[in-house]
Amino acid sequence: MNTRFSYLYSDASNYKKHHEIVLAGTLLELDLREFLRDGEFFIPHEIDLPELQDKPLTLDDHIWHTFGAVEPTTEDPTDQRGAKEFLRAWKRAAALDWNEVATMRRLGFL
Repeated sequence: MNTRFSYLYSDASNYKKHHEIVLAGTLLELDLREFLRDGEFFIPHEIDLPELQDKPLTLDDHIWHTFGAVEPTTEDPTDQRGAKEFLRAWKRAAALDWNEVATMRRLGFL
């Protein structure tokens, strides 16, 4: 069994973009939930996922993306990492407080 992970970006005007990947192995929502900012937000770049903001960035944009869902699937993996490696990336990013300031600088918000 594999795992589908989905997330979304919603800007200040409520424009939304979704993305998902399939990981080899099993991952539960509970595995990731404790590493989210305020129980729902994360920075995809910090775990090697695409950021979904359109370029160029506007005043409506920000750095945070929203956790969508984790669900089992029989689909083939679309991400080279397995579920355990993906979880390790989340733990590292959360330990660095999601590198919020570095992300804001990288995207030109600071």
